[in-house]
Amino acid sequence: MRTQKFGKLDLIGYLNVKKIGGYEGLQNLLNNHGINYEKDTISASYGKFGGGQVYENGDSVIISSYSRLVKPRWIGLRELYVYRLYIISKGDYQKIKSKLPIQQQ
Repeated sequence: MRTQKFGKLDLIGYLNVKKIGGYEGLQNLLNNHGINYEKDTISASYGKFGGGQVYENGDSVIISSYSRLVKPRWIGLRELYVYRLYIISKGDYQKIKSKLPIQQQ
């Protein structure tokens, strides 16, 4: 998938977030292993982007959260979904890869 903000994202697989205690559990896992991460957001229509997905982007790995629906009054969009992204380095991802319940693509 190609995004305007992050460029090309290659899907690695799907993360079962419930098995690690939700996104709070993901943050705790990252913090417990001393992994610095960035948070960002991306908006997309439903079906073009999804939550619980793990992407590779150059030297980074991006984990997407499930979305929340936004209905802006001033934009003529029917459905706009906002996803929170957790961005970590590939090296840090390799450290915790075995602890993440990921279904490979």
